[in-house]
Amino acid sequence: MTLTDEGHQAATAFHAEVGAELSLLIAPPADNDREHFRSTMAGIIARCRTSSASSRR
Repeated sequence: MTLTDEGHQAATAFHAEVGAELSLLIAPPADNDREHFRSTMAGIIARCRTSSASSRR
């Protein structure tokens, strides 16, 4: 089985689009995004520790 020219063009375009989206997903985050993530995670961890400490009482 072989692709038609139109099918080949569609497959090539799809491959390029998926590749571009994947590149965005695996790119390192910008500095401000990294800092926002870090501060959000620090807040979550702090709340979990507080919650754990109070549940042990």
